Amino acid sequence: MQESLIIHSLSLMVLGGVRADELEKLLNDVVTRCFSTIFGPRAAKAINSYLNPSLATKDSDEYSSRLRRLAGENSSNVILRKIEDTLCEEIGLEKRDWKNLAECIEAVKSKYAP
Repeated sequence: MQESLIIHSLSLMVLGGVRADELEKLLNDVVTRCFSTIFGPRAAKAINSYLNPSLATKDSDEYSSRLRRLAGENSSNVILRKIEDTLCEEIGLEKRDWKNLAECIEAVKSKYAP
């Protein structure tokens, strides 16, 4: 799975832009991988069915809010940080302390904007 994410990330760099559906797929893959690492693949599938990772690109505040309701404030902050760090790592964006997931996603969009 990691190899496909690397290939996908490289294709974004070559193309010079990121479409909404590409960003959604990349974020879905990153979120699923993070949850699988933390909770295992079966739990990740269940969590994703509740949280719907595609919501993260469409309404990241709502996604974060749902995650907080599910996991609590402290745990969700750790999970969101893992998602942000993994996303930055996948596309070669410098990791930093984002105010929220939306800020990280906007940085990803702007990095690859045509």
